[in-house]
Amino acid sequence: MSARSLMLFIAALLIAGTAVYITRGVLEARKPAEQPAVTQAAPAPPPAADTSILVAAANLPTGTLLKPEHLKWQAWPQNAITPAFFAQTSAKIEDFVGAVVRRGVAAGEPIQATAVVKPGERGFLAAVLKPGMRAISIGVGDVTGIAGMMLPGDRVDMLLTHDLPGDDNSEGSKETRHATETVLENIRILAIDQTLDDIKGQPVSGKVATLEVTPKQAEMIAVVVELGRVQFSLRSLAKDQPEDSPAIAANPAAADTVGTKSDDEVLAGGPGDDSVSTGGATKPAPAVLPEPVEEDSPPTRGETYTFDSEVSRLLGRKSTVKVQVVQGSTVQQMTFDR
Repeated sequence: MSARSLMLFIAALLIAGTAVYITRGVLEARKPAEQPAVTQAAPAPPPAADTSILVAAANLPTGTLLKPEHLKWQAWPQNAITPAFFAQTSAKIEDFVGAVVRRGVAAGEPIQATAVVKPGERGFLAAVLKPGMRAISIGVGDVTGIAGMMLPGDRVDMLLTHDLPGDDNSEGSKETRHATETVLENIRILAIDQTLDDIKGQPVSGKVATLEVTPKQAEMIAVVVELGRVQFSLRSLAKDQPEDSPAIAANPAAADTVGTKSDDEVLAGGPGDDSVSTGGATKPAPAVLPEPVEEDSPPTRGETYTFDSEVSRLLGRKSTVKVQVVQGSTVQQMTFDR
C-alpha cells in the first residue's frame, strides 16, 4: 500500500470516529433525564380493632345491687382502654351479678374495678347499706325463716309472739295470755348467713338473717329477741293495697276479731321517732292496680296484733256459777258470771 493510500485510510477513520462521537453526543443530549427511583413506603398498619368492654346500661347510683340488665358490652377504642376496665375477652357479666356499686356510675360509663365491690370482698356489706340505714343480724330457723325460702333482697314482716299477764282467775292467780304482733313491716333481707347472692333463686337455709333497718329499729329488734319468739312473714313483690281492717273489740276476749290498736291503746312511735301514736281502723280505699314495691322503701312500724282469744273460740269465754240462796223456807237458785 502506498503512503498516499495509508494517509487516506487514516483520515477516513478519523472522520468516521468524529462522526460517531458527534452523533452520540447529539443523541445523549436529546435523551430525557432519567426519573429518580421512587421508593414505595410500607403500607400503614390497619387501625387496631375496637375491644368490647363492660359499661353501665343505665344510671347506677351508689349502693345498687348489680343485675344482668344493669350491664352490657360496648365497643371501645383499643388505645383508650385502661387496666381498670373489664374486657369481654377476660370477664363475664355473670361475674358481676350480686356486686354492689361503690360509687355512682352513669349510663354508658365503663365499669371500673374501683367502682364496684363483689360479695366476700372487704366493705361489701357497708356498700350495700343505704345512707342512714343499719345492718343487724337475728337468728332464724326453718320455721321462723319461712322454710329457707327467704332470699337476700326479699322483703319481710317481723312478728313477735309473747306471753302477757291476764286477769285473775277463780284461784286468785293471773292467767297467762298469748299474743302476736307485727313489730316491723317491709324489712329488706341483706343476707342469709354469709350469702348475699339473690340471683340463683335457690332457697337459702341459714341460721342468721341480716336485716337493713333504721338505727331506732335496730334498737327495737335487740329488745324483741328478749321478749319472745320472733318469726318472719314474706311479703309480695307488689305493693300492698289499702284494705278494711275492722278495729279490735274493746273486750280482748271477743272471738273472731282481728284489727288494729284502739284509740285508748298508746304504743311506741315509729322507728326513729320518740313521739307516741295511736292506731285506728283503716278506711276503705278504691281498688288500684298493683304497683311494685319501691326499692328505697324503709321498714315501718307494724300496726296489727292478735290475741289468743281471737284464734281459739274456747279462750276467754265467760263461765257461770250456780248458787243456791236459802232464806228461811225459801230456796232460790241464782246464776253468776265469772
